[in-house]
Amino acid sequence: MVPVSDLEKTVIDMLYLKVPIREELYPEISKRLDKRRFEEYLKSFNKSFSAYAKKEVAQIRQDASNAV
Repeated sequence: MVPVSDLEKTVIDMLYLKVPIREELYPEISKRLDKRRFEEYLKSFNKSFSAYAKKEVAQIRQDASNAV
């Protein structure tokens, strides 16, 4: 099997398609998501979505740190 996506692309896809991200995944997303790669991928989207996605990931990170 050939991987066709990485965590950063998957998170962007989920946010773009408005697929809920389960809270139990927040710590793993927070730990593994590469912020630089995530922001690089967002350059191909409009500014409104990019701002929304960055805000959502910041909230995921915040929620993950509060859960510990």
